Amino acid sequence: MQISQVAVYSAGYHLVNGIYKIKKPNIIPAGFDRTCQAMNWDTNQMWKRLSDGERPWFESENESYIYWNRGMVNGGWMDHRGVVCIL
Repeated sequence: MQISQVAVYSAGYHLVNGIYKIKKPNIIPAGFDRTCQAMNWDTNQMWKRLSDGERPWFESENESYIYWNRGMVNGGWMDHRGVVCIL
């Protein structure tokens, strides 16, 4: 069974709260792209480096997102501000 959405409630940062809908792994989150552009990083290259390209990611209506970051020591889910998410 595949998850179609993730609900986040009572997060320490209120903008993280909400319903996150599943997205295909080959689509790059808009917020991820904005961060890369602000840092002068190549968005596609960074997404390939940090995402495994296989797991879907999740996005809320306010463009907050949660994705699997393989750059973490043991891999892990992170939101758009680098907050580690425990699912």
